[in-house]
Amino acid sequence: MSLYLFFFFTLANLKHLDWQSTKENGAAELQPDLCPLGKYGYDSRCRGWYQQGKEKAMADTNETIHLHITSPYVFATGKLIGQSVTSPLIDPQTQRHVGQTLVDFLPNSIFTSLNRDNIKLSDGSFAIVVTPQTDSKGHDTVYGPGFSLSGEGEAIQDVLQADDSFDTILKQMKDGQRGKGKFTRSNGQEDEVFLSFAPVYVKNYYPVDGSDITRGVQSEEILVYSLALAETADGLISSFNNIDAFSSRTVDICIGVLSAIIIISTVLIVWIAFRVTSSMTKPILQLLGVMKSINR
Repeated sequence: MSLYLFFFFTLANLKHLDWQSTKENGAAELQPDLCPLGKYGYDSRCRGWYQQGKEKAMADTNETIHLHITSPYVFATGKLIGQSVTSPLIDPQTQRHVGQTLVDFLPNSIFTSLNRDNIKLSDGSFAIVVTPQTDSKGHDTVYGPGFSLSGEGEAIQDVLQADDSFDTILKQMKDGQRGKGKFTRSNGQEDEVFLSFAPVYVKNYYPVDGSDITRGVQSEEILVYSLALAETADGLISSFNNIDAFSSRTVDICIGVLSAIIIISTVLIVWIAFRVTSSMTKPILQLLGVMKSINR
C-alpha cells in the first residue's frame, strides 16, 4: 500500500511540474520547509485543502471528521476556480495519517439554482452560502451578492461589507445552527438587513475498520454549507407599499361598483314606486268618476 501511495503521489506531482510556490497560493506559509517561496514542482502537502483536511482529521476531539469541503479557490492549473472535497487516509494499524483523497468540483450549479431567474427574490434581497471553515486565507464565501468565481475567493464579511453584529450570526451559521438575525451593511449607503439561515448537511460513509472491509461502513452527518436568505429593510417596506397600492386600487374599484349599484337601485326603486303609484291611482280616479256620475 505504501508503494502504491508513493506512486500515486509522484504521478500527481508530475502533472504540475510548472506549479510554483507563490504568495498568492500561500504554499510557503503552510509548509515553509517543503515549499519555500519560489520553488517549482507541485506538492499536495503544501495545499490548503490537504492541510485543513489533515488538521480536521487529526484534531483532538471526541469524533474524527472524515470529510472536509473547501471554499472556492484557484486550482493548481491556475485556470479554474472551484471547490474540493477531501477525506483522510489513516493507517488502520498505527492510526497514523498517511494522506488525503481529493475530489474537485465546480459550484456552478449553486450559482444557477440561486440565480434571480430561478428563485423569487424581491428587490434588495439576496442569498448567502458559506463553508463551515475558512481556508488559510480567511475565505469562506461560496455565494453572495456581487461574488464571482472569476476572481479569488473572499471572506463573506468583505462581500457583504457587514458590521460587527454579523460576526455573531456567522458563528451560528458555521456551527450548523438555524435561526435569524439582523445586521447593518455598508454598500454605498447603510442598509439594515434581516436574514434567516439554515445548515446544509450531507451523509458521509467511512469504514468501521480500515483493515477489515467485511465489517462494513458507518454513516455520519457532515455540515458542508450554511445557506441564508437576506432582505433589506427597504425591500420589506417596498413589499408593503405594493400591497398598499393594490389595496387602494381595490377600494377605489369597490367604491365605484358600490356607487353604481346604489344609483341603479335608486332609479329602479323610483321607477317601481312610480308604476305602483300609477296602478293604484288610475282605479281610484275611475271610481271617483263613477261616483260623480251617480250623484248627478
